[in-house]
Amino acid sequence: MKKTAEVIIIGAGIIGTSIAYHLAKLGCRDVVILEKEDDIGTGATAKANGGVRQEFNQEINIKLSLESVELFKRFEEETGYPSDFNQSGYLRFVSTEEELEELKLRVVLQQQLGVPVSLISPDEAKELIPALNVTDILDFSSTSFTNCIAFLGSSSKFLTLRHSGKIQSSFVSAA
Repeated sequence: MKKTAEVIIIGAGIIGTSIAYHLAKLGCRDVVILEKEDDIGTGATAKANGGVRQEFNQEINIKLSLESVELFKRFEEETGYPSDFNQSGYLRFVSTEEELEELKLRVVLQQQLGVPVSLISPDEAKELIPALNVTDILDFSSTSFTNCIAFLGSSSKFLTLRHSGKIQSSFVSAA
């Protein structure tokens, strides 16, 4: 095992591997990733649902997500590995007037930054997902890249579609 490196990254999840990838892309060739698990992406990253949402209330998070979408679109071309990235949309709902006012502000900011998001009524959401219970729901925001939106759970405040990423890499296990 190497004992020194120009850059040492702790954790081989999505953040650590992304940092290593981008450093390598910038020309840094002496990068070591330390991971306590037996494989990459098996910690917190493995628990994430895999959605790339853009519905944030801070400009920096929205811009980061927009760039992430662009990277996933060109991932195979850039890396030679398929990402299985599928933009299918995102649906968020609110049930109080306070949440609705916050959602409206978010949608304006998101639209200004280029996110294809709009407000839709509970009836419009029910047209997209007939089994959706819209009782007590005031409004929805929808990012629709296709006509498909997947419902992942009745108790979830967020409805999103998963994608799976296939990244092959080698790493140094700290275990």
